[in-house]
Amino acid sequence: MPWDPRSGISFGEYCRRKNLQVPPAGEWTYATRDRHTYGERADGVSFRATTDQLGNVVTEHADGRQDVTINLRV
Repeated sequence: MPWDPRSGISFGEYCRRKNLQVPPAGEWTYATRDRHTYGERADGVSFRATTDQLGNVVTEHADGRQDVTINLRV
């Protein structure tokens, strides 16, 4: 049913009621976002490790090197 100005609710309220977001069982998760870990190697060079949704890890080192670990699941 389209929004009717005579219904007594604003268009914003109509949109909010139409697009309800129900939290999943438990609580919201950040599983679809990349996780970043910052640290320092034993030789003092800093790094950033990024883990994506599938478990692949990309490590970027301050000296310009980049390591990639691919998670091969069957």
